[in-house]
Amino acid sequence: MTIQASHPVWADAAHTRVDLVVEHPQFGSIPFTAAADDVEAHGRDLFARAVAGAFGPIGAYEPPAPAVPAAITRRQCAAEMFARGLITGPEAVAMTATATPPALVEAMLAALPEPEQTFARIDFGAGSYERGNPLLNALMIGAGASQADIDAFFIDAAAR
Repeated sequence: MTIQASHPVWADAAHTRVDLVVEHPQFGSIPFTAAADDVEAHGRDLFARAVAGAFGPIGAYEPPAPAVPAAITRRQCAAEMFARGLITGPEAVAMTATATPPALVEAMLAALPEPEQTFARIDFGAGSYERGNPLLNALMIGAGASQADIDAFFIDAAAR
């Protein structure tokens, strides 16, 4: 019996694997990754047929979105804020060396009522910033950032 498949998409940038939707006689449509060096003959056959165009054009490989780190260091945060033009170089150095809030952050902290302001200052002085910190999220959203913007900030900062 010849296995039928559809929706081929490259599973890696090197084009050594193809993701398919295979029609299984018992389970119906199921995802399957085929490779030229698959240990099973049906995997090698599906790969060869996919490359030959039997299931239509193979879609482009799309790398997975980078994972959002759970936390970044104060240094990474300062470097990213500086890179984005949110703070000056001297502010970035002071933030990293002494946990001194840059003007942008100081204005947000000063606007908070007590005891939230003190808790926020304690959080700001920490060596790392957690993505799930409610106060951090509230401050960034208050500054106009979306959740996607905050994720992007953490991803970019973690790369620094």
